[in-house]
Amino acid sequence: MRQKEKLRSSIALDWQHENHDVVQYMLNFKRENVMATKLDLQDWVIDALKDLGGSARLVEVAKHLWKHHEHDLKASGDLFFTWQYDMRWAANQLRTLKKLKAAYISPSGVWELAP
Repeated sequence: MRQKEKLRSSIALDWQHENHDVVQYMLNFKRENVMATKLDLQDWVIDALKDLGGSARLVEVAKHLWKHHEHDLKASGDLFFTWQYDMRWAANQLRTLKKLKAAYISPSGVWELAP
């Protein structure tokens, strides 16, 4: 049985080595052709706030998302037309999850990461 496992592993490694370009193409295709969803915006908002020093005005977060995820947003179907609204939804979800400070604690219009 152990010999069969070694043979299978060897065959798989040989196939990957011989077809490296195909494997890379498939991985890149999958990565490039998966549409973003409004759930992705939660991670993007957190990343933006980290990059912006832990707090930022809504417009700064939107600009950051556009700068870093323009391609993702354009390729995301309906999300392209709703992403700024959905970004606000994401912030509210993050407040519920205690990842952002509550709106009444932060200055008006400013989103802040929770400690």
